[in-house]
Amino acid sequence: MKLFKNLVKGGPHVQISFRLAFSEEIKFPRARSAAVLCDSEFNLTLFAEEQVWDKEVDLGRGVASLWTGTSCISGVPGRLHHKPVTDCTKEEFIKEIKTQILGCAGLDDILYSVRAPQLIDSAFIVLILLLIFSLV
Repeated sequence: MKLFKNLVKGGPHVQISFRLAFSEEIKFPRARSAAVLCDSEFNLTLFAEEQVWDKEVDLGRGVASLWTGTSCISGVPGRLHHKPVTDCTKEEFIKEIKTQILGCAGLDDILYSVRAPQLIDSAFIVLILLLIFSLV
């Protein structure tokens, strides 16, 4: 950790990993691509897991698309509850990431190219799993 002293001098860096499961298939426009939602207060990143898994892999009951997401910035208040990630309850965090994802014009542009922007809202979250990672 001595090599990373400047990276952690302000305290721990907290990232929250989450999964978004959709009842309809939502394809990213290019294979093995990801999205960084730069206009998201939590700097959300999204990756569609089915891009790399064999077609035979069961994503779960009723799940056609499964995205991995990460909240990368923990100290900036969100637009809905005006709290940083570290102060949000699980329910607040879920509402916050949904609001930030649905409010992302860049993601809309990406998904528009595959005719899927309305699927995000209509087929939204079947399941969200939260994992908290803290680097000290």
